[in-house]
Amino acid sequence: MAPVTAVVAGSGYLRPDAKKQYDALNAVFTARWGKPLSITEGYRPLARQDALFRERYFADPAGTIYYAGQRWKLRPGQAIAAVPGTSNHGWGTACDFGAGVNLPDSAEKNWMDATAPNYGYNPTVPSEAWHFDYTRNYTPINEGPLMALSDSEQTELLTKVRALAGFLYSGGSDATAGRFDGNSVIGRIKTLQDATFFGGTSMQDDGKPISQSLAEIQRKLP
Repeated sequence: MAPVTAVVAGSGYLRPDAKKQYDALNAVFTARWGKPLSITEGYRPLARQDALFRERYFADPAGTIYYAGQRWKLRPGQAIAAVPGTSNHGWGTACDFGAGVNLPDSAEKNWMDATAPNYGYNPTVPSEAWHFDYTRNYTPINEGPLMALSDSEQTELLTKVRALAGFLYSGGSDATAGRFDGNSVIGRIKTLQDATFFGGTSMQDDGKPISQSLAEIQRKLP
């Protein structure tokens, strides 16, 4: 992950290619509006996504969303939230912007909707003016060593991949369904393999190196 400045503590990271395009977009935004394109939240750890999901959903056997061995329904009046492990924030490819972009129908928001897609950022959630996903395929960026991961961080990444693969094959359907297909998942796994250091020595609870587990998941995908 590549560091960026963000308001929410711990969220100041983006995938390196997404960060490069953010820098370019930020430059033209600043030139046009005389202020930087501030990021409220970029990367979102799995634990934060889990807490957000549980805040907005409740367990119900009749629910249409499957997560953590249960079915869930959206709480009345709550905005949707991605199933933990599937949010683009968790992959460093989503930004919640400030700088007026967060205000529906503002001049900055309208400008971003028209301009940001030229840099790979697209407004994908109509109810969230501030949310933009970086939708281009992963492109390796040679900017020196990337952030090495601890065992716990490696475990979190593997959990995300497993959750995403499980979501695809569970038949679950909600507002996030359809945003993920086999090719995009393979791309995400490749991102993990290319942009992080697994070393092949850290073991999971099944006794396999993380890199081996990722390869096995990838082979099972279409």
